[in-house]
Amino acid sequence: MFKDRILACHKFISRWAYKRAISFHALEDDNFKMMLEFVGQFGTGLPPPNRYSLSETLLNREVERTKNLSKRNEEEWKEIGCSIMNDAWSDRKRSSIMNLCVNSKIGTTFLSTKESSSEAHTSQHIYDYVEFCIQQVGPEHVVQVVTDNMTNNMGDAKLLKEKIPTIFWSSCATHTINLMLEGIGGRFRKS
Repeated sequence: MFKDRILACHKFISRWAYKRAISFHALEDDNFKMMLEFVGQFGTGLPPPNRYSLSETLLNREVERTKNLSKRNEEEWKEIGCSIMNDAWSDRKRSSIMNLCVNSKIGTTFLSTKESSSEAHTSQHIYDYVEFCIQQVGPEHVVQVVTDNMTNNMGDAKLLKEKIPTIFWSSCATHTINLMLEGIGGRFRKS
């Protein structure tokens, strides 16, 4: 009987996930598990949140909660410094996205995202965005900026060294290793 009830619940969860193209990894998320626990504790008759409350009231509360969680990280940035990490990529619609995160000893915090499909990813464009975020964090707290090894980021590093020489620029070790492995793999494919 209990297995039948579980299967019935899983059927509706999976149907919703398939219909809305929810990533299967999302179902392994602790917040998803916590949500199920709270819904179960509420019992029957729980009305779902409406679109307005999700886009306004509940969203504003979550933004405030996230800001409060970030305060601990910001205190650490001031105490021991931090790194700003820059990453650019394209989404499914081929939109160009740039993300900036701040990393410190206690973890990584998302700082900002920028949709920049209509702008060329020149060194100056990337530098302007990174510098804007450096000012948000406080240049005196930023130890380094980490980017991938693309040519435009090399120019970004030069601008950073000229304009804010106290901040160290470094290339992403993971990206460097990935490029090395691609190079090695390319040699084997040619032979």
